[in-house]
Amino acid sequence: MLYVVPAGIERFPLVLGIVEFNNGAKMFGQIMTDKPQVGMKLKPQYGKLRVKDGKEINGYYFVPA
Repeated sequence: MLYVVPAGIERFPLVLGIVEFNNGAKMFGQIMTDKPQVGMKLKPQYGKLRVKDGKEINGYYFVPA
C-alpha cells in the first residue's frame, strides 16, 4: 500500500499487487480495495487510472469479485 502517490492519482492508499489467473498467468496491477488480502478473488476491469497533463489515462485494474 502506497500512501504517497504520484501526481494525478486520486485514490490512496494506492494498492498494488500480482494477480494470478486460473490459467496460471500473472499480472501486476492496481487493486481497488482498502483491505487487500492474500488469496482474495478479484476480477479485471478497464477504466480511468489517473489524470496526467489534463488527460485521462485508462488501463486495467482489479476489483473484488
